[in-house]
Amino acid sequence: MATASTLPGPMSIAFRHGDNWSTAVDFSVSLSNHTLSAWIESPITGEQLVAIAVTITDAALGQINLSLSQAATGSLEPGSYLWRLVWVGPGNVRRTALEGIAEVAR
Repeated sequence: MATASTLPGPMSIAFRHGDNWSTAVDFSVSLSNHTLSAWIESPITGEQLVAIAVTITDAALGQINLSLSQAATGSLEPGSYLWRLVWVGPGNVRRTALEGIAEVAR
């Protein structure tokens, strides 16, 4: 029997405390008329600790860039956190598209 899943895609990220960080992501689906947000959260409380900047580089092709400033990575103590990327599409449909571990190194 076939399974249809809308579970988020797994993607871990890692960076050094106090460094700038960025990565490109290609969903290969149109993100036109979508809003995106991403954040790093506490694995214990679920509290959002740091916003991840999301820049749509090509909406028609589904290409984005995720980034954190030096100040943002410096605000996190070295350790393991969770992160999520959520998009809201036409009709106010919300989907957690990616999530995973965010590892902060010394």
